[in-house]
Amino acid sequence: MPGDDPRAGGWVDREITLSAVFILAGLACLLLFLVKGIGAFTMGLGMFVGIPLVLLGIVFYLIAVVDDLRRRGAL
Repeated sequence: MPGDDPRAGGWVDREITLSAVFILAGLACLLLFLVKGIGAFTMGLGMFVGIPLVLLGIVFYLIAVVDDLRRRGAL
């Protein structure tokens, strides 16, 4: 049965945790940009590091959700 694998939940939990770490790091970079204002360092850190980290976290989360739905037989 697709949903009976006890190891399936561990991978999804790790992937969601990794997603949360990426999103929080990205939001911290964006917060630095918003608090300090537009400067060369904060612009680079906030826009060129923060936004890709947030997007990477969203992609990891979507992969975890789709993977979990496949393992449970919903997809």
